[in-house]
Amino acid sequence: MMAKKIIPPFLEQLIAPITVDDFFENYWDKKHLHISRDDANYFKNILSIEEVNHYFEHSNHYFPEVELINKGRTPANLFSKEIMNRGYYKGRKINKKKVQELFEEGHSILINHFSENAFNFYKSINDLKAFFEAKITEYLVVSNAKLDAFSIHHDIEQVFAFQISGEKEWSIYDYLTKNIRTNDVVGRLTRPASDVVLMKPGDFLYVPPCLRHSTKTVSSEPSMSISIAIDQFYGTQLLNEVLKFGYVDNPDLNKMLPNPISSKEERALFYKNIKDTFIKYLEKMDFEEVVEQLHLKEQKKTINPISQKYNKITLDDLVEKTGETQAIIHKDGKVIRFKYRHHVLNFFQIYLFTFNFLEKQSKPFKVKDLFGMIDDEMRLKLVKQLIKIDYLRRV
Repeated sequence: MMAKKIIPPFLEQLIAPITVDDFFENYWDKKHLHISRDDANYFKNILSIEEVNHYFEHSNHYFPEVELINKGRTPANLFSKEIMNRGYYKGRKINKKKVQELFEEGHSILINHFSENAFNFYKSINDLKAFFEAKITEYLVVSNAKLDAFSIHHDIEQVFAFQISGEKEWSIYDYLTKNIRTNDVVGRLTRPASDVVLMKPGDFLYVPPCLRHSTKTVSSEPSMSISIAIDQFYGTQLLNEVLKFGYVDNPDLNKMLPNPISSKEERALFYKNIKDTFIKYLEKMDFEEVVEQLHLKEQKKTINPISQKYNKITLDDLVEKTGETQAIIHKDGKVIRFKYRHHVLNFFQIYLFTFNFLEKQSKPFKVKDLFGMIDDEMRLKLVKQLIKIDYLRRV
């Protein structure tokens, strides 16, 4: 049985006075929700104007962390330039003067992953990631006074938004469709807005996926707001993950079609075998485990899974297995498939003794003591690979 989820305090703060149960039962994936509070300091413990101002004044800014929006993405070459440092490419550095000019012309400023610049906000976003087991992208939006910010569009994610300063008007239109996973849809007629929401500092807005909306700043001062896009794992994504290495346990899934002159009956039998194999495979699948592994992969994307210190690993370094999860070792002809969680590594048969040795280890051991028919260079390379997939860790 799956453990009961711990409700993040940040989620409760976002939707208060609506309860979490009420929110998920009556609003989540159903309709938008606007909560007006008349409290400009409501989110000050999460993110303050002072922290935002400090970022703009004292941080070095690069594209694509910083983007501009004006009826679509503004070309990066209009406000940034490529820079080099001692022969190394350092990215596209933002020209602050040019950004200011474009901002005054009506371009909105988008700061991606802004939580990385504010400790409390960063912790709150991580709490949401753990709760939803989802990819979460958050960004700060700064739009100039009395100007449109975003034209009519839809998001494929669940969206939370809260206002920091200024006032922004959100116009809510009709749904594009349900359960669509693309933004590449054009030519749809637009009916008048079904609701117009005025977001003031401290206010919160929830927008379900595919519900079209547009925004504009209506105050005499610029608008600063945070949008949080929650992209949960979806059906075809789970199936793709399941099938990705399904052939390891079920080699028939990788069988080729019968030869071009095979009979209709032979082809029908081939399709039946594939279908039956897949259905049996799915019936045994633990989808909660699949979601867990996908979530782990998303977490790894935010950090370098094999840091510089691991690149400098030596034969005398101590390593150990990371946990109790067992690897699955398949022999397929001349190849060994080493399957650990959502990773599959392919090796020649010479590594079989080494993997059998690894699976029996319960205590730390030196890299040079890695048993098998492999040389020291192969030992170092293998240990780095296994650290990268979290099977081993450096002690």
